Amino acid sequence: SCDWSSDVCSSDLSILAILLVGIAFSQKMIAQNEKSNNHKIPKYSGCVNDYEEIFDKGEVEELKILINKHKQKTTNEIAIVSTKSFKPFDSLDDYAKELANFWNKNNRNFDNGVIIVFGRKLRKIEIYIGSGLKGILTDEEKKKIINEIILPEFRSRDIHKGIKNGLVEIIKELEK
Repeated sequence: SCDWSSDVCSSDLSILAILLVGIAFSQKMIAQNEKSNNHKIPKYSGCVNDYEEIFDKGEVEELKILINKHKQKTTNEIAIVSTKSFKPFDSLDDYAKELANFWNKNNRNFDNGVIIVFGRKLRKIEIYIGSGLKGILTDEEKKKIINEIILPEFRSRDIHKGIKNGLVEIIKELEK
């Protein structure tokens, strides 16, 4: 209702308040969308995505062969990603989840997959397990693979051996 003595109606204030809330909400959604669609999420370019250029061609090929043999047996997707940064995400785990979500939208099936993502210079590693494999490869097994198989090789500066041995163990668990 409008008060004749006022230039502003209460209904006008309600509409203005709704518009302001709507604008604030849409700004938040745009910011979140830009965060996840920021050019930090690369397109899927094969099962080994070595953005830090750690592996030589022979090492990449060896990892691809192991992954492709497993995929032929099971149809599970496995990807290895080395990255220089996980920004704008808060953690490497968030980055791995966003990789899986983005790649799922682009005709990959990481619900039924695993992504080993690490940054040598970041000194961080994460193994993302898709929802379809959570019962097969548990968080406990994931931690054991990282701590007992991959990290000892990383500490002795053999990144390829750590990733390869971790990959072999993951495949063993998935094919039981």
